[in-house]
Amino acid sequence: MPDMMIVERAELVGAYGLKIVWNDGHDTGIYDFALLRELGG
Repeated sequence: MPDMMIVERAELVGAYGLKIVWNDGHDTGIYDFALLRELGG
């Protein structure tokens, strides 16, 4: 089974999203709150 991606930390970006740092060290991109709500179901 491949390694799971785990959030190491999340940082607020303004009032519209999060920058997520993953367990493999990458942190590219900003996840806006609308997208996160959509992904959360």
